[in-house]
Amino acid sequence: MLFARGHDVPVVAVMHRGQHARKEFRRARRKPPTMTIGFGLFLIAVGAILRFAVTATVAGVDIQTVGVILMVVGAIAFVISLVFEFNRRSGRQPPPPPPPPTAGY
Repeated sequence: MLFARGHDVPVVAVMHRGQHARKEFRRARRKPPTMTIGFGLFLIAVGAILRFAVTATVAGVDIQTVGVILMVVGAIAFVISLVFEFNRRSGRQPPPPPPPPTAGY
């Protein structure tokens, strides 16, 4: 049996809190940016509504300009989220094949 250096317990029993935290961080990083894609589309929709459908006026604020700004920001957020999504997918590699069975089993 393999024992950890300086310990009289098996290696599998010696895991530190930092190792668990790193695994959880890596697992959390792999999630797709779905909220960013949705938020970009939401901003585009709200901006289009303000630009083309709202005819009200507010003193000191041009609602149509605010709509155009929201559409531009939403389009930028959408494109950035798509770039991140495609980079995340292209960086994946298939898992290595399992080792061949050893004789005697």
